[in-house]
This record gives sequence, structure tokens and C-alpha cells, in this order.
Amino acid sequence: MVVHIVEHYPKGTIYNLIKPLVDYGQLMVYTPEDIEDITDFFAFPEDTVFILHVTGRALPVFNNFERIVDQYKAAIFLHVSIAYMEFQKRFTAIERIVYLNRMGVDLLVPCNNIQKQLLLRNIKSYVIQLGIPEINIYKNKYAHLLPYCG
Repeated sequence: MVVHIVEHYPKGTIYNLIKPLVDYGQLMVYTPEDIEDITDFFAFPEDTVFILHVTGRALPVFNNFERIVDQYKAAIFLHVSIAYMEFQKRFTAIERIVYLNRMGVDLLVPCNNIQKQLLLRNIKSYVIQLGIPEINIYKNKYAHLLPYCG
């Protein structure tokens, strides 16, 4: 089971990117609506894979993610660049990502640019595209594109 943890307030772009994955058998947990305390995550089966979606904001699950990593396979999906995090003065978050990566947490990113910024800090990451949820809205209008979109 794959569980995407979305810890962004209010619901917005990242929530909308993840929501369509639920239709394909993955689970989304939106904190604090679905889970109020980090200990609630430990009720999931042992073979659960957690993916925490982050922008570097200091939020409860992000600040305690190593507790989940100790018991489950886990990854972080970093949705923003290191340059953006520096601009926002999220230096502690950058240190935290480095720390979690050294613990063995895979780091997923949406584009090559972010991957290159991480490589400059000797952080290995994987480029992953989540897709475009709006494709369902425009399915008829852009039906000719579906073979290229999956």
C-alpha cells in the first residue's frame, strides 16, 4: 500500500495533484483532517510505503518523519527547489531533508532542475512526474493527447 501524506494548508495544488492517485488504489492522508497525531500512522500495515509531500514548511509530520522512517519504507517528494527554500529562509528544512536522505529516505522531485540543485549538495534524487489532474476535465477536448499522457 502506498500512502501519500499531504501536509499543506489550505488544500491546494499538491492536494489536487495527489487526489487522482486515489482512483488508482493509492491512499492519501491529509493532515490534520484524516490523522491528527503522528502516532496514528503506526496503525498502517508493515508493508506500507509512505510518501511525504513537502515544500520545506516546518509542519508536524515533516518535523517528526524519522519516527515513521524507523518502521516503514518512506520517501519525500520535494515539490520546490532548493533556491526557493533558500529564498523563503527554510534553511532548517534543507538540513532536515539532508538528514532524512542520509537515513535512507528516497527523495523524489518533479523536474531535472531541482535534481541538479540537489546534486550540487551531494543529494541523490529521482525525477517523478505525478501527472496532470486537469486531464480528466479536458478529456474530451484533448482526447487526441491521451495516448501521450497515459
